[in-house]
Amino acid sequence: MDNYPGLPHPDFEGKSGAGPYGDCVMELDHRTGQVLDAIKEAGIEDNTIVVWLSDNGPAQTQAHNTDFMGSSPGPFRGEVGDALEGSLRVPGMIRWPGKIEPRKSNEMVSIHDFFPTLANIIGADVPNDRAMDGVDQSGFFLGKTGQSARESLITFMEGEVAAVRWREWRIYTKQFISSSGNPATMGVGSYRAEGGWLPGCLQY
Repeated sequence: MDNYPGLPHPDFEGKSGAGPYGDCVMELDHRTGQVLDAIKEAGIEDNTIVVWLSDNGPAQTQAHNTDFMGSSPGPFRGEVGDALEGSLRVPGMIRWPGKIEPRKSNEMVSIHDFFPTLANIIGADVPNDRAMDGVDQSGFFLGKTGQSARESLITFMEGEVAAVRWREWRIYTKQFISSSGNPATMGVGSYRAEGGWLPGCLQY
C-alpha cells in the first residue's frame, strides 16, 4: 500500500483502532478471506495455487500524515523505495492444499522466481533463448528440499545496481541519504550517492 492517502472502504473506517493504516490492514485481511471463500465455494480449492505477498516494505518517514504510520520492517533498516533489507524483505504466503504443507521459512525467494516455478508446476515451457532472472523454486515450495534454490539477488534502482545480496551478506553500491526538507524522507524521497561497496552482514 504505497498510494496516499490510505483510504479503506467506508465499512472499515475507524474499525481497527490503529488509524487509516490499521483500517487498511483489517480490510486486506477481510478481502483475502473473501477470495479464499470464493475459491472454496467454486470447488477448485485443491487445484488452485494462491500466492499472497507484499511488494515492498513499510513507509515510515515519507508519508506526510499518519496514513502509514504503524508499519514496520522489524529489525531491518529501510522502507519502500530503497534497496535496504527492510524494503526488500517482505512477507509471502503460498497455499495449495494437499501439495504444499503448512510451514514457515526464512529462505530467500524473489518475485522473479514465480514465473519459472509456476511454469514447471503446470508443465509449461520456459523460453530458453533469453536469460531468466527467476529460478525454479518448485522443489522448495513442495517440500522436497528445505533450502531455496536462490543464493543471490541483485537490486536495481532506476536502472543502476544499488545492492547485491549473496546468502546472508549484502553489498551496497549506493548510499541512501535522507532528503532535505521538513520532514526529511528516506525511501522514494531520499538521495542516492555512490557508495563504497560497503558489506553488510544480515545476521542480527
